[in-house]
Amino acid sequence: MNWMNNLSFRWKLWIPLSIVSATLVALAITAVTTTQGIGDKTHTIGDQYLPSIDFLLQADRDLYQSLVAERSMSLPNIDAATLNSLREQHSENMAQASERVGKFAALHDDATIKKHYADYEQLRDRWENLSNQVVSLYSQGDETSKNKAIALSFGEADVVFGKMRDVLDQLTEITLGKVAELREAANATIDTGITTTTVIAALGLVLCLVLAIALPALIVGPIKKMIGHVHELAQGEGDLTVRIESKGEDELGQMAEEINSFISQLHATVRGIVNSTSEISGAASEVLQLASENRSSVDQATPQRRSRARPRPTRPPKTVRRS
Repeated sequence: MNWMNNLSFRWKLWIPLSIVSATLVALAITAVTTTQGIGDKTHTIGDQYLPSIDFLLQADRDLYQSLVAERSMSLPNIDAATLNSLREQHSENMAQASERVGKFAALHDDATIKKHYADYEQLRDRWENLSNQVVSLYSQGDETSKNKAIALSFGEADVVFGKMRDVLDQLTEITLGKVAELREAANATIDTGITTTTVIAALGLVLCLVLAIALPALIVGPIKKMIGHVHELAQGEGDLTVRIESKGEDELGQMAEEINSFISQLHATVRGIVNSTSEISGAASEVLQLASENRSSVDQATPQRRSRARPRPTRPPKTVRRS
C-alpha cells in the first residue's frame, strides 16, 4: 500500500471513482448489448420469418382454392357462367400462390431455402401446365374431354400437386426451425446478459465495500491524528518532542512534514527561551547576592561612623519674660 500512500488526493479519489465509473459503464454496455442483441433477433423474427410463414400459409391456401376451382369444373350440369367464374378463380389463385411464394423467397438468402424454392418452382410450373390442360379440357364441353380432364386432374396432376405441397411444407418447417434457433439465441443472449450483469454488479459491490473501508483508513485516519496533535498543541498540552507520523508523499504527508518542521522550530525557540531564562535567572541571583553583600557592608560601616563623630554643645533654654 506504500504506492497508494504516495499518491496525491486527486489520484486517490480519481482512481476509485474511475473504477466505479468503469463498472457502471460496463453495466450499461452489457445492458445495451443484450437489449440490442434481443432486439435484432426479435426484428428478424418479426420482419422476416413471421411474414415468410404467412406467405407460405397464404400460398398453400391459394393452391388449394385453385385446385378446388379446377375440380369443381367436373361437376355435372355446370352452365357457362359458372364455368367462366371457376376458370377465373383457378387462374387468380394460381397467380396469387406464385406471387406469395416469390415474396417468401425474396426474404431469404439461406442456401437450403433457395434450393427448396428452386424445386418448388419446377414442380409449380409442371403442375400449372397440367392444371391448365385440365381446365382446357373442361372448357371443350364434351364428355370425352371431361373424362380426360378428370383422369389428368386426379392422376398425374394430383401427384405433382402433392410433391409441390410437400416442398411448401418443408419450407415452412425450415422457417419454423430458423425461428426456434433465433428464440434460443435470444434466450442465450438474455442468460449471458443476466450473468454478466450479475458478475459486474457483484464486483462493483465488493469494490465499493473495499473503498468504504480503505478510503477512511488512507485519508480520514491520518487527518484525525493530525487534528488531535494540533489540538494538543493549541491547548498548551502538546509535547514538542513528538512528531506527526508521515508515511506517504501525498498532501497529508507534506502537511505533516511542514507541521513537524514548525514544531521543530517552535521547540528550538522554546528551548532557547528556557536557556535564556536560566541565564537571566542566574545573573539576577548574582545581582541579588552582590546587593545583599553591599548592604551588609553598609550596615557594618554605619556604627563606626557614628562613634567617631563629635558631640554638639547643648544650649540652655531661653526664658521668656512676662510683663
